[in-house]
Amino acid sequence: MTIAIKHKLENIEAKRRISSAIGELSNSYSTIIKSPTVIWKGNRVSLGVTIKGVAVSGKIEINKEEVTMNFGIPLVAIMFKKKIETEIRTYLQRVLE
Repeated sequence: MTIAIKHKLENIEAKRRISSAIGELSNSYSTIIKSPTVIWKGNRVSLGVTIKGVAVSGKIEINKEEVTMNFGIPLVAIMFKKKIETEIRTYLQRVLE
């Protein structure tokens, strides 16, 4: 799944906000998110977590006017794809406002 969000921030501010959001989500959902990995390379971050025994990974790329998130949806969650996309899109828009 790919989600692209437009923004008007400097890249460094967008990166700071996304980094902060990743940390907040990891802390808030620490009872269900296990083995989080976050690897930054410039304006790209690779993410990985295990949620209730299911591995999920993805990447976020910060560009001048857009942040793009790519990740796979596990088969067990495919029926919730639209809901997941809507929740992530809404959350990212708030983070990048």
